[in-house]
Amino acid sequence: MASHLGGTRDPMVVAWPNRIKGGGDLRTQFTHCIDVVPTILEAVGIPEPTVVDGIPQEPMDGTSFAYTLEDPAAAERHTVQYFEMYGSRAIYKDGWWACAKLDKLPWDFSPETLKRFGPGGTWGPEQDRWELYYLPDDFSQTRDLAADNPEKLAALKELFWQEAARNRVLPLLAGFAVFFGMLPPMPTTTRYTFAGDVQNIQTTMIPRIYGRSYAIEAELKVPEGGAEGVIVALADFIGGFALWVDENGLLNHTYQFLGVETYKQTSTEPIPTGDVTVKMLFEADEPKPSSGGKVTLWANGRQIGEGRLDKTISLIFTTYAGMDMGRDNGGVVDLAYEDRAPYAFTGTVKNVVFDLKPSHHESEIELHAHHAAQSVGAGAAG
Repeated sequence: MASHLGGTRDPMVVAWPNRIKGGGDLRTQFTHCIDVVPTILEAVGIPEPTVVDGIPQEPMDGTSFAYTLEDPAAAERHTVQYFEMYGSRAIYKDGWWACAKLDKLPWDFSPETLKRFGPGGTWGPEQDRWELYYLPDDFSQTRDLAADNPEKLAALKELFWQEAARNRVLPLLAGFAVFFGMLPPMPTTTRYTFAGDVQNIQTTMIPRIYGRSYAIEAELKVPEGGAEGVIVALADFIGGFALWVDENGLLNHTYQFLGVETYKQTSTEPIPTGDVTVKMLFEADEPKPSSGGKVTLWANGRQIGEGRLDKTISLIFTTYAGMDMGRDNGGVVDLAYEDRAPYAFTGTVKNVVFDLKPSHHESEIELHAHHAAQSVGAGAAG
């Protein structure tokens, strides 16, 4: 919950023996996750990028905390920060923390509860009760000072709305719109290309393969004598998928259904050497969440294997593991190569392409609505 630090504050350890003197010392300056990248850039001496691949970049909002590494008592530099998630909100400034939360359980999205927050409902942001804490004297937020310092609270509430507008948080509760039939724009991209060395793509950022037909293609360079290892992998054996080549040169596709079912297809012959394009094609039985379907494996345009997925994931495989090209970091998708993890591909993965097959318009709208609603639930669950 974004309103209180009990659900937000996390410890962090920084080790840099050549620069940080002593060991085990604490830093109390306020820092936020958006400060990590500016800190790394300062540490390695690289300026903040203004253009990436020809695309102008927005300025980073974070503040480097490198200044704290050598001076534990240095004056705090990150002095203002907003927080917001599904209406629960807070603002930090110079040690003060003002916050408010919705009058509902974070995981309660029942129709009876939601109608208070929808069009024509009775809720308004001015109804939420705000609290006020001074963190240097109250780490655990146990002493609400709102009644004792109404001027400070009023100033911080105004600051929250300013920061919310600047950071495009408004309108508040926009994430609930999907429950009232107001969907975000439908995606227009159906083909996604990833460079062969990209790693740790967040699970919510992978292409929407759920409930549809799709293909995973990869351009490889396979040396004489063959290659083995992971071409692309998402998450692990509790839920995820991997396209990989075993020690015999056979192409494999492993699909883990929530740690309950394991579906695996293996080619009947090794993949060729040289420049090779391999593909896993999934043809869904019908365009709807959890649909099963047929899997075929291909190399240079020729089918070399097939099988089935009886069930598929309806939303996301996991919330804690990412997608990697050319290896399988962390927990592995297929336990058959666990002893060789991360089982990096011994040839070259040039790129990996996800090609989503469009369905008819009505099914696309239904899949889009399902994805939008389930994404709100996943976000609320953290």
